[in-house]
Amino acid sequence: MRTPWTCALLALGVAFMSATPAQAVPAFGRRYGVPCATCHSAITRRNEFGDAFRKAGYRWPGLVDEQAGTAPIEMRGISAMRTLLPAQLPVALSTAMSAAYTDDPEVEDTVTLGRPSLNVLFGATFGEHVSIFGTWPGQGQPDELVLHFAHLGSPALNLRVGLIEQSTTIFKSNEALLARFITGTSSLHGHAVSRARMGGEANGILWKRLFWAAGVVQNAGPSSPFDLYYHLSAKVGGMDFLGNEPDIDLEHPSAVQDLSVTLAHWAYAGRVETSTGVGVSSVRRYGVDLKLTFRDASLLAGAMLGDDRDLQTYEDDRSLTWFAEASYPLLSWLMPSYMYQYQDAESFTREVQRHDIGVIVLPLENLRLRAKVTLTPDDTRNEGAEFQLFMAF
Repeated sequence: MRTPWTCALLALGVAFMSATPAQAVPAFGRRYGVPCATCHSAITRRNEFGDAFRKAGYRWPGLVDEQAGTAPIEMRGISAMRTLLPAQLPVALSTAMSAAYTDDPEVEDTVTLGRPSLNVLFGATFGEHVSIFGTWPGQGQPDELVLHFAHLGSPALNLRVGLIEQSTTIFKSNEALLARFITGTSSLHGHAVSRARMGGEANGILWKRLFWAAGVVQNAGPSSPFDLYYHLSAKVGGMDFLGNEPDIDLEHPSAVQDLSVTLAHWAYAGRVETSTGVGVSSVRRYGVDLKLTFRDASLLAGAMLGDDRDLQTYEDDRSLTWFAEASYPLLSWLMPSYMYQYQDAESFTREVQRHDIGVIVLPLENLRLRAKVTLTPDDTRNEGAEFQLFMAF
């Protein structure tokens, strides 16, 4: 009998056609007059500078360059602070098309063509401290809508409010190139860490290389419980979190100068309820992340421990989820990649293992092609392949 995990490979291929939050926003590229590669190693994955740009509230790290790109229009009136109105509409569009194949004999259509998606992405800065970022799938409510107050006295304190993706694991949904990071997107007990939620978050950068965040969000609708989370990450080598390049000793070069390591720890505590307020489960998630780059090669790894409790049976539901991904660009526009993901949810009597092997091609700055095969080390025929085209403009 086919389980939901048996068809997951085909479903994941098509799932990338649906709206995904926080994709690359060419509106920022037009604003600052820079190519996508300034912030992205491959759209939509951010590089070191792109990470600093996001932590700075979607503004140029350091000071906002008001003359870059098309300078905003200064507005002065009776308000306490001046406003810089964007000179051009700060909106971008992204679209994705994909095709998936599976050898699962129980799937009626082995080849599936996903429906093209069209997402609206917008982001802009207003004055020296305020910026906005959002994504909308074209219907219904937005996937993310964040008002960011940056550098409230110093980089050590920022504030994000609205429909936010919580700062837990550093591997956000838009960072995925081959497959979704199940450390954040996999739903256990009806809860996925990376889902955008209404709430607020305080975060900041200390000593240039330590990032902290703490927040409170509603688990689901307006009457749902409030959840708590925190995040700590530290970086050694490479560009710091403020966007400053490291000092390099040209007279005595060392391979260590090309090494960058980011370590992170996070935790999330919450409660899942039905629409009538009946408790379903209490959620406890703990995670560690590693991001290592050496010259052009990169290694990403993350693990999440789940210690949930079923509030109907009062049984503990423990789980372990982890992944590792290695990639190396043979050319600046051609990047082979491999990802292994594992999930052992003992209380749910299921174990998931998958190998994703693929290649990322960037024919244009804002066009990404992906081809991959997915293998599962089990006795079930449920392997698959996928081709995807993603464009932002």
